[in-house]
Amino acid sequence: MNNMQSKLDLKDKKLLFEMDFDSRRTYAELARKLRMSKRGVEYKINNLEKKGIISGYSPIINLQRLGYSYFRIFIKFQNLTKKIKSDIESYVRNRKKVGWFIWYHGFYDAGFTIWAKTVTEFKEEANEFYFKFHKNILNRLESISSEVNFYKSRYLLGNSSEDKIRIEEKSKEIEIDELDKKILRLLVHDPRLSLVNLSEKLKEQPKRISYRIKRLCKEKVLLAIRPVVNHEIIGKIYYKVFIYLTNVSKEETRNLEENLEKDPRVIYNVKALGTGDLDIELMVDSNQEFFDFIEKLEDKLPGAIKDYQSMILSKTVKSEFLPF
Repeated sequence: MNNMQSKLDLKDKKLLFEMDFDSRRTYAELARKLRMSKRGVEYKINNLEKKGIISGYSPIINLQRLGYSYFRIFIKFQNLTKKIKSDIESYVRNRKKVGWFIWYHGFYDAGFTIWAKTVTEFKEEANEFYFKFHKNILNRLESISSEVNFYKSRYLLGNSSEDKIRIEEKSKEIEIDELDKKILRLLVHDPRLSLVNLSEKLKEQPKRISYRIKRLCKEKVLLAIRPVVNHEIIGKIYYKVFIYLTNVSKEETRNLEENLEKDPRVIYNVKALGTGDLDIELMVDSNQEFFDFIEKLEDKLPGAIKDYQSMILSKTVKSEFLPF
């Protein structure tokens, strides 16, 4: 755990919760929602950024709408030295098709995503990694996601808000032009850029930029912009879990999923081929709280959970949101 932990007061938590999914909201809008002064909101956001609690901002972009699928690879390494880890990090940072790369402690040592339009394209990119580091790969798990559910940061307040964003593989593909791509690139690097700054950088009228952003949102390409909360600084542990079920019915499986959806600690729920029947990520205060979470889940439907594999997020090496 990070030695430089910072405590959040209730207003900090409410502010982060309200900014989640829409970090482009103005100070005035947030002030009205939270019954604070505009200056007070601005001060708090600046303070959260200064302390590193907000380490940046990230968009949720539905690349399925642009024809890409969400492939993932989880790897258990062997003979992993600091030099090899550094070589792996350098390699993935320079691969355009690699979106995320994360080091874990647990069942797998690393997980990463590859954005590709076909299985063949995915395998070509994956094989490049396998060939380069084959001596250090003990085993691997490949997965393709059919649905990803993003839950609002309920863990901050401990509430059961059902606000979520869903990305589904069946999303119909649409075309975007070069101006749309330029807007997305700028928003990826600085999601809180004002319309004036965006128009200056793109040499376009603010009204045109505003129209394009609204269209990207309406077409469900740009789904949200979120603050990236440094979980270690606020004393949280980030778990990734694959849960394997016995031969339970659809109704029983749905029962478990509904319980997960209501749990404020769950921040992601992924439906995918290749991983567990349930594929979730959650924030907890301690390892014991995680064990209690699993135990209570088992109590909800006795005998339903056959096994689970857990990993604790250690380090995010790369987080790119666009393949172009």
